[in-house]
Amino acid sequence: MNLTQERIQEIFNYDAITGIVTTKLVRHGSRTYIGAPVGTLTNYGYLCVRVDGKRYQLHRLIWLHVYGYIPKEDLDHIDGDRTNNRLVNLREANRQDNLKNTAVHKDSSTGILGVNWDKRKSKWRATIYVNKKQEHLGYFEEIQEAALARQQANIKYGFHENHGRAV
Repeated sequence: MNLTQERIQEIFNYDAITGIVTTKLVRHGSRTYIGAPVGTLTNYGYLCVRVDGKRYQLHRLIWLHVYGYIPKEDLDHIDGDRTNNRLVNLREANRQDNLKNTAVHKDSSTGILGVNWDKRKSKWRATIYVNKKQEHLGYFEEIQEAALARQQANIKYGFHENHGRAV
């Protein structure tokens, strides 16, 4: 059985302003109460829920609830918070566009995406990945210069303004 907008609207309420999904119907013998928030946090940081025995990411069900379909590609959380399911924070995106809205990795030595120290040259190096290929942006004496080169490349290649944000 394919999940439909009608089925989701039958069992869940969604508040687009807060992003919270609550139960509408309770099955017999269930401990869930009407109006209880739904969603279990996964190891990947997304809220998930089971519907008719199948597990779904909650933000994808929200899209179905509001727009009547589940996107074939990605749904991006614009601010990077995978639990912020407010409608204004969700956008359809292909994988490439979704990757253009990435936070700095927790293990980053510089805290700046695409900027690292090159020991061999004793300079800061700036790079960017475009169409699955790394593009060298230059070597710089100062980290701020490398960061600026990366920011300019982000704009040139259409990266989201939140790309490279701190976690």
